[in-house]
Amino acid sequence: MKKVLCGIMLGTIILSLSACGSPKPPDENTIMEDLLSDKYDISTQWLQSYKSADDTNQCLPYEINTLTIEKRNTKEDTGYDSVWFDFTASNGIHKYTGSGSAVYKLYSQGGWIMEDCTLDNYTSKPAGKPRVAEMMSEINLINNPLEFPVDASADKFKLEEYYLNTNDIPSEYKDYTYIPQDVPMAFYRYAGAVGPADGLDTQATNTLYILQYVPDTFDGESTDEEMMYRDYVGWSYYGMCFDDNTTMPEGKNEWRLYSAERLNAYSDADEHPGLFSVTITDGQITNVDILRTEYNKYFVFSTGVNCDDSNFQTSWADDYGSAIQVTGIARTDFPNYSYDDPGEQSLNGKHLTCTIDGSTLTTDMFWWERTFSNVATLVDTRDLSEALTPEQIIARYE
Repeated sequence: MKKVLCGIMLGTIILSLSACGSPKPPDENTIMEDLLSDKYDISTQWLQSYKSADDTNQCLPYEINTLTIEKRNTKEDTGYDSVWFDFTASNGIHKYTGSGSAVYKLYSQGGWIMEDCTLDNYTSKPAGKPRVAEMMSEINLINNPLEFPVDASADKFKLEEYYLNTNDIPSEYKDYTYIPQDVPMAFYRYAGAVGPADGLDTQATNTLYILQYVPDTFDGESTDEEMMYRDYVGWSYYGMCFDDNTTMPEGKNEWRLYSAERLNAYSDADEHPGLFSVTITDGQITNVDILRTEYNKYFVFSTGVNCDDSNFQTSWADDYGSAIQVTGIARTDFPNYSYDDPGEQSLNGKHLTCTIDGSTLTTDMFWWERTFSNVATLVDTRDLSEALTPEQIIARYE
């Protein structure tokens, strides 16, 4: 009996020593830790979120919430372990689900160590309602000047509505083309003015900014096109809209004077600036008077309401409607046409073309650029009832 007991005890000791000498392949918890280690941090491939709107240097860390091993191939004789898994992860703003694989190698000192890991696929969705920080991170992607907030402070934005489940989006919203369809979205109320102060319309106030959520998806390969639109996944800026609480923009009725620096003089001490008198009626440019000097005497070139309609046209000069191009043939009291570009001569007068963009007016008129800067700046704004006539302007500057 003693020999049998000794044999049993010896076998138990051998098994124990064998178990101590051959560590078990890593379990789910170990793999989860390794996937976010300094050496293999798979979260660097995902969308990053700032800790706050005021702290753009630190990002919220990701945690792998669940990991399930789907299959594995452990070769203890060669010391390699291949494992395939499904996972979920989140940083509180984005939640990822996906699958991947990892390779471990068994070392005599250190045990099983991850040698490689690969994400085979993943996709994201909102982990919860967006913060103001998500709106603030999108401010620089607003490329329409008519939608840009004058004061982009975080305290000016307040999350008013959000829909993480597309089934919860009110049916009436789906009738508006300016609201995203079939994706999570959020509305931020902005307590400030929107658009340029020197535009042809008044500034809108109390508007709504829309963010839409575009999933960050990877299916094993990233195309050049997908990488190009990387900035537009996750919570991304969609557009601005109005509601009943918005103060809508209205067309202005005002008179403006733009001044362009004189570049050279044909007579001594002639430093008079070139001037553009602009009339705006209901947000439309209806007249432009050009005043320039030759030998210290101002001459007036008038267009717009003073000419036939076919001689005066306005059009958008950009994709957003913030800049207006004016073209026309001007009547003039200028006695000499020798400075005209031959291709632009007309019996009605000099050719006019300029672009008005808020406080700046630019022109490419050949007969103008010989003497004056092609960029004029806004120097005076008045109500139409107080607009200066060309004669009053000349009296001020001549």
